Formats: sequence, structure tokens, C-alpha cells
Amino acid sequence: MFVSDCGSFKKITGLATGNIYIVSSGDGGFVLVDCGGPPDFLLIESSLRSLDFNRTGEIHLVLTHFHFDHAGSAARIRRLYKAKIWAHEQEAPVLEGREEVPTLYNKGVIGRTLSAVPFISHITGMPEPVNVDFTFSDGDVLPLLGGLEVMHTPGHTPGSSSFFWGKEKVLFTGDAIINTFRFLTLPTEGFSCDFTLARDSALRLTEMASRKEIRYLCTGHGPVVIEPSRQLNRFRQRLLMF
Repeated sequence: MFVSDCGSFKKITGLATGNIYIVSSGDGGFVLVDCGGPPDFLLIESSLRSLDFNRTGEIHLVLTHFHFDHAGSAARIRRLYKAKIWAHEQEAPVLEGREEVPTLYNKGVIGRTLSAVPFISHITGMPEPVNVDFTFSDGDVLPLLGGLEVMHTPGHTPGSSSFFWGKEKVLFTGDAIINTFRFLTLPTEGFSCDFTLARDSALRLTEMASRKEIRYLCTGHGPVVIEPSRQLNRFRQRLLMF
């Protein structure tokens, strides 16, 4: 099942397993948090159609980071819907094709294994370049959905970011925290530029989630966690022993 209804938002599981979140802005438009891999625009288009989007409202695409399984269909969505693209100021040059940053590192079991496979770096490489309309930095509050609070959570990529939607107490973490195996973990080391920094970012997110009393934890991979305080506390304890 690709699409899950989470009440105030929908979650799409992309074909490359990256999560896509769709939220109605209440004025005929929608906000997307990430957009999956290159073919996932079809899943997005189907979901928007089911939500009666008629192309008169605005689409805003907020990206957690540049990896192909989270930003791979951004250029196509921009062309199809004239979507406005939001990204961290450190991610924008990569997304626009002006800078190159590795996506695969010869670190960890997965990273070392995949690095030995010919052409794998190309397959998991940069998405099609896309113009970024708006950039943000740590602590900014985006004028979307009544306010999306930005937390810069580097480590997976230099500009990885997470977003707190205060109205519904939802935390979108991108790959700063993932739930692939139905328990919370750090991102995969072989796809992360700085694993120590990734740990520090995840710790900051657990602290923030406790302060904000998060109701929905929306990770970059895996199911949404409802009332996640217990899982986050356990995850924090594991991180402190890291």
C-alpha cells in the first residue's frame, strides 16, 4: 500500500522507499514534504487528484535534503505544477546542479559493499537539477501551514533539515531519523557525510520533540509513529551510548 491517510496529512511510500508527505494548505493548494524518486511523481499526481487538486492552487515542495529518493522528482513536479521549491541554503547549490556532493561513502558495511559495485554511485547520484525558489536556514519559520519551524539537522547531508508543524504537532525528520525497520535509527552510514554529526542532529531532534510534545513523528523512511515519546526516549538512550 503506497498511500496512508494520517488524518491531517497523507503519507506516500515512494518506489525507492523514501516517504512523501502531502498536506492541504486549506486554500486549494498543497504542501509536499519531499517528493521521492524520479518515477514517484505518478504517485503524487494520483494522490493530488484524489484530493481534488485542480491546478489552480499553489504547490509548495519543501525538501529535507537532495538525495534522489527524496528530491528525485522535484524538477518534474516543478514543471507540471509550477511548484515552488524550498530547500536549505547549503542544499540549493547541489539541487540546482551548481555543486556536487557525494551520495555514497565507503563507510560502514553497506557503504563499503555498494562502493564496490560498478555504476552504483551513478544510480544513486544527483537528481535532475531544479531551480530552488526559496532557501532557509536553522531557526527559520516558513510561512506555510501556519508556520513550519526549520531545524538544521546535518550529518546525512550538509544541509539536511527537519520541520516542526506546530499546528498539528508533527515533526518531519527526513533521514535525520528513520524508521525503516519499525524502530528508530540513524541514517545509513554509507549514505551519510558525517555520521558523528548525524548522531548529534538526532539527539537535538529528540530533545526538541520532548519539548514540543510531538504527536506524529514523520521520518524519511518507514511508518509514521503516533504519540512517539516512548520510542524517542528509547532512541535517545541508544544514542547516548553511541
